Amino acid sequence: MAHGKEFKAAIKVASTWATATTCGAGDGIPLKSGGPAGGAEAIPDETATGNLWGDPHRAGNAKYDFPIVCEGKYRALEALIGLGLGTSQSTPTQIEAGAYIHDFTPADSSEPIGTLVVDKSVSEWEVDSLKVASLTIRGSRGEPMEVEAQIIGRSLARGTGVNDSTTFASVTIPTGELAFFSQGRFRMNTQAGATLSTNIGIDSFEITIDHAYDQDSFRADGTNTKVRAEPSKDGQPRVSGRFTLDEYSADTYRALREALTQQKMEFQITGSTLIGATAYPYLRVQCPYIQLPEDDPNMSGPGRVPEEITFDAFPVSSAPTGMTITSAVQVRIVSTLTTDPVSGNTYS
Repeated sequence: MAHGKEFKAAIKVASTWATATTCGAGDGIPLKSGGPAGGAEAIPDETATGNLWGDPHRAGNAKYDFPIVCEGKYRALEALIGLGLGTSQSTPTQIEAGAYIHDFTPADSSEPIGTLVVDKSVSEWEVDSLKVASLTIRGSRGEPMEVEAQIIGRSLARGTGVNDSTTFASVTIPTGELAFFSQGRFRMNTQAGATLSTNIGIDSFEITIDHAYDQDSFRADGTNTKVRAEPSKDGQPRVSGRFTLDEYSADTYRALREALTQQKMEFQITGSTLIGATAYPYLRVQCPYIQLPEDDPNMSGPGRVPEEITFDAFPVSSAPTGMTITSAVQVRIVSTLTTDPVSGNTYS
């Protein structure tokens, strides 16, 4: 009998669709739930066969769509976040010995491909090629952060892939502290205003990068298979999110919502254990231009009335004061990783 604690997962950027890459030391991810799922579609037999109650299904295209949820850590999620955003800075920037900056932004066209492997203690399940349809970073009061990825996979091999029991024996999960929501700070002000400096107390935060991939990429491309061709975008990608307050005490956000006032925003969580002489690990989300389309301070009982505010993020032509980015969102991780997980380049 397999138990959840026996499972072990790894993810790594690959270079070619339909070709797996081998996961190894440092490629492990802190998986909390989810994993490879799906298979051939069950196509009803609707032909005239004389059977009123229907006939057995027929096997159709193979679809492997599933979520994975990882525990938030400052180290071990760089590859997953890189796949979920799409573009990296190519080469890490060293702050000091032991501390490196990794910046990730959404890609407009080409996006990286990944390989996911989950050792289920019974066998190794390998998705040779995947893209991250959407990536969500979230946290709430009193809990560690979470990172969830919605996976679009090409195929599934069980114990017969490039990654097998022999190769997977070298997989390790990087060490490092958990990222707690309580280590965070949230800041927001007018998009054209001064550098962000005032902390706003919030009870939860969530942001999602949705790439709008074509999830039915079953083309007649001469390969004679019923598995996906490499998906590309077939809709408008979107960056959106929400944050909550435990008490509705002012009309501040209602006013911003009514006018759709342009704002900029930053959420950063910082670790408490040094990774260099003076540097601490951190994860930072910045959006240079957001609007608040929804604000819900409705009562749910006799207690305090909470307030939930949603936001949409957009790119800008020039970075606002206090920021250097023009994309709709940038996720920055400062960790001990010396190699860029998307490009493979190593700081030197």
